[in-house]
Amino acid sequence: MKQAVFSTSALPVTDFCGVSLHTYTLESDCMLPTFHVGDTVGLRPCGGFIGEGVYLLQSLDTGAILLRRVCLSLKGLRLVCDNPIYRDIDLRTEELYRHFRFIGKTALQCRFFEQVEAVQ
Repeated sequence: MKQAVFSTSALPVTDFCGVSLHTYTLESDCMLPTFHVGDTVGLRPCGGFIGEGVYLLQSLDTGAILLRRVCLSLKGLRLVCDNPIYRDIDLRTEELYRHFRFIGKTALQCRFFEQVEAVQ
């Protein structure tokens, strides 16, 4: 069964210093300690691998949305979880494109530490 395709048009767009970035709020601890649950990342849409970095991907098999570090490996590309309790995945480049779709590459990370009320 083919999963629905996640689109960056479903993500809010934020203007950051004159650059429009799509934003996504993390729901997983797979990238700890670099990214925390609730962190918001700014993404530049991309249609594929454009160099090592952290990408938002969609599994074409399950529809799951994943934030992973994508690195070159001897086999092709490696999807890395910064959190060591999760395993990394090595795939040939053509396998990666058969099972995953690149949504965007991270360009910005925001973390809110506490709710601050405006002073009157």
